[in-house]
Amino acid sequence: MAHNGSLILVKGRDVMVQAWYQGGISVFDFTDSANPTELAWFDRGALSADRLVLGGSWSAYWYNGHIFSSDIQKGLDVLKLTDARTNVAKSVRMDQFNPQSQPSFNG
Repeated sequence: MAHNGSLILVKGRDVMVQAWYQGGISVFDFTDSANPTELAWFDRGALSADRLVLGGSWSAYWYNGHIFSSDIQKGLDVLKLTDARTNVAKSVRMDQFNPQSQPSFNG
């Protein structure tokens, strides 16, 4: 099940990082919404081999060049995305970020 995510500010593209509860996070380009492309993913794996345990990424947000992911059980992950298709987003800097507002980008 998908949960909190945010846009990655790549001019002319629709790129997003998305949290997936039990499934880690994924970064995808949905500029062509009929053919989205996964660019990257991160997953810690199952917390137990014997039983279902609530875990995984609760939220994942792009902020000032990094992905910040809050894992339900393990805490904070800070990830660096190294993909030529998203490198331009590393130069976008914001003093503050509210993921619920999705600020505009005039880069």
